[in-house]
Amino acid sequence: MGCENKGGILNSESRSNYLSHNFGFDRHLGMQLACLPTASSQPRGSYDRNSGRFVPPCEFPAMNRRSLMKLVSRVIGWTCALVVAVPGISFITAPLRRRSSSGGIKQRVVKLDNLRVGEPTQVAITGSRQDAWVHYDEEVVGRAWIVRETDDSVAPEETRVRAFSSVCPHLGCVVQFNSERGFNCPCHKAFFQPDGQPVSEAELGHKNPTPRSLDDLECQVVEDAESGEWWVEVKYEKFEYGLTTKVPRA
Repeated sequence: MGCENKGGILNSESRSNYLSHNFGFDRHLGMQLACLPTASSQPRGSYDRNSGRFVPPCEFPAMNRRSLMKLVSRVIGWTCALVVAVPGISFITAPLRRRSSSGGIKQRVVKLDNLRVGEPTQVAITGSRQDAWVHYDEEVVGRAWIVRETDDSVAPEETRVRAFSSVCPHLGCVVQFNSERGFNCPCHKAFFQPDGQPVSEAELGHKNPTPRSLDDLECQVVEDAESGEWWVEVKYEKFEYGLTTKVPRA
């Protein structure tokens, strides 16, 4: 043994040497150093500070009521955290995982008989819209200008109609129309001719800020199968503004 036991009583130094030699317990650190067997003749054990006793090498400390309650509390806490965190993370990242729809909205917007030749008519485009986490089933998603170019002397199926987006290609303001100024953007004084082309700087007397002409939309004249009336059908799309070429928005 690493110390002598005279009279059956160990002093503090002898007790420390005894614990260190047989159980790997360091009195300076106040903790067990090792619980694995060594080359010594007697295998080392471990000192359980909770129960206040020495544990043989192959015996684990007994779980008391306090340890069990700690374990159960941690399991319940982590479970509650996951229950709250998983739906929350899914809710926050939903807009990032959503794929934007493409292809535009095809819609009948106005009857052909309601259009006058050379007089632009503004129509609203309705459809579903997704705003971050909110979905709107039926709402105005855009507006367009419809211009009829031929009169009633032409058969309805051969009538020429043009459609322009009401979004200014400069910075996205709403394009207006009046008989004196034609198509114009009130935000930065961009002007367009009846065919959608930009008005020249010489005619305006100042620089026209628009980088391109009005964005024309696909349109056609179709007959309603039930009523026999002729309608103007428009495919509405949004385009990137500030560019010299027309690029559909994703």
